[in-house]
Amino acid sequence: MKVLVTGATGFLGTHIVKRFLEKGCAVVGLDKDDFYFWERLAGEITLHKLDVRNILSHAPLFRGIDVVVHCAAALHDSPPEEIRSVNLGGTRAVLDLCLKNEIPRFLFCSSTVVYGYFEFHPPVPEDTPLAPEHPYAVSKAECEGMLEEYRAKGLNASVFRPKSFIGAGRFGVFQLLCDWISDGAPVPIIGNGGNRYQLMGVSDLAEGVYRMATMPVENVTLNLGAERFGTVREDLGDLVAHADTGSRLLCLPAAPTKLFLTLVEKVGLTQMWAWHYKTADRDCYVDTSRARALIGWNPAQSNLDALKETYDWYVANVKKFRGRVGLGHHGVLWRERLLSTVKNVLSRRGGRGR
Repeated sequence: MKVLVTGATGFLGTHIVKRFLEKGCAVVGLDKDDFYFWERLAGEITLHKLDVRNILSHAPLFRGIDVVVHCAAALHDSPPEEIRSVNLGGTRAVLDLCLKNEIPRFLFCSSTVVYGYFEFHPPVPEDTPLAPEHPYAVSKAECEGMLEEYRAKGLNASVFRPKSFIGAGRFGVFQLLCDWISDGAPVPIIGNGGNRYQLMGVSDLAEGVYRMATMPVENVTLNLGAERFGTVREDLGDLVAHADTGSRLLCLPAAPTKLFLTLVEKVGLTQMWAWHYKTADRDCYVDTSRARALIGWNPAQSNLDALKETYDWYVANVKKFRGRVGLGHHGVLWRERLLSTVKNVLSRRGGRGR
């Protein structure tokens, strides 16, 4: 089987490439950047450095492809106009080439952010009305809607909606969590931490994508997430114990903390976005029964397993990324001066551990 992966060198793309290679597949990768970890993969696939928005002039790359996995996207911290250009324009260009080249299967990486801020009782099934709140979430929902047009023209196009996925190579908000814990700082959580919050290991997600690419499913939408997860307090408490750095959990009152984060986000002092903190004290998990039934979804990792893997990789590898600070998730550490200051203040005061 020959697979084309867009966004191939990003966090998710790298794990998907690795999984298909492990299964004996030939892989073509498209990305405008190089691999930032597991660089050896560049020698094991055919990698084309392209912006997905310019893909129409490279139609021959799609010839002989059995499956296209479309992960390329501008993330939430990109300007809104770039989000629309990359996520909608780029997706349409890839879909046009899939249709033109009669690609047997197209898989689109969406997200559970299309459900909004989980202001309803979970677990959330796939037929829940979408309520995206942020330009990134809106773009994902609109791309899902776009697929109907191409399905009507005969393209087999399926969607996977993963919960927040973590593991080796993860930066972004989970980089901040690992940084605070490794420094032995108190780790703030919004609310009392008694809410259940589902994550997933990226290696499980890659396996789910492989199953969607190879099993007899057509035009389906599947939630993917961990099957074993506890409350925020339980999972993060166990992670802190695993790290053994003297870090502790610090519970913050939900309403004023969310107000503070809303204000600092509006003035551009944090890269956290509303979905991070508005769902932090809510039960936040999806129904994966459809994936269990259709692709035999049985993830190996629990929340805690995935958190430990993420933390251990970060501690072992962060030194080589020092100095590579900026926006996004592609091999750069988040520039979070304000939250770093908060961390230092809490560390000096010792916090109120729980």
